[in-house]
Amino acid sequence: MRRLVVIACEVYETELSHLINTSDVGTVYLERTPENLQIAQRITRKPVKVLRDIDFMPRLSSSVSLVVHMLPIGLHIDVDELWDEVDRCIGRYKGVADAFLLMYGLCGNALKGVIARTDVTLFYPCHEGTIVDDCVCSLLGPDRYLEELGRQGSFFIIPGFAHHRDKMVARIQERTDLPYSDDLTRMMLAEDGYERALVIEEGIETEEDERASCELARRFQLPIERTCGTLALLKDTFEAAIESVR
Repeated sequence: MRRLVVIACEVYETELSHLINTSDVGTVYLERTPENLQIAQRITRKPVKVLRDIDFMPRLSSSVSLVVHMLPIGLHIDVDELWDEVDRCIGRYKGVADAFLLMYGLCGNALKGVIARTDVTLFYPCHEGTIVDDCVCSLLGPDRYLEELGRQGSFFIIPGFAHHRDKMVARIQERTDLPYSDDLTRMMLAEDGYERALVIEEGIETEEDERASCELARRFQLPIERTCGTLALLKDTFEAAIESVR
């Protein structure tokens, strides 16, 4: 089939669309969900086909094709829910995939069981053979991540988090009934000693991404600091997954 299925958290929307746009893959297939249609708007250099039924995809292709399935931000709030959703997606696409790429970190051990599966070929962001902790770690690398965590009071911002944080907050409220407001969050961050919003820049951000990151920092009255992230780890994983299905 020469087909790679990508299952990704929508926090990776900016990074994944960039990797797809700059790759040599052919057609990108996706089903009609709000998260899928959102990333489809960012995939501007490849043909994109929205499917009603994955079983109607072509069986043969002269080039590597992708099936992209974006999952909502914040599933890691309930680790069982994240595990179930990713596992369900693998089962759903197993019949049309040569390999899977999971654009996720370990997310509080939520995906420990998923990456242990041996019935499918799985790729995921890892460093020296070990899956990264989370999305921020995948963009800074484990060593830099630990270094930045060593400085207390850092509120990390990447583009997908800035765009979709309110959706994650809504999920928290649904699952826990915890009260939320910008004022309350601002007070909690201050009490917990947060001193800066650390915006991680990868050099691929759009103006909209920049605005969203700055607006989030302003909402919580945190001074903005910027640091250079890297796409190297995600890019290496993406390219290895594609190479495996050629």
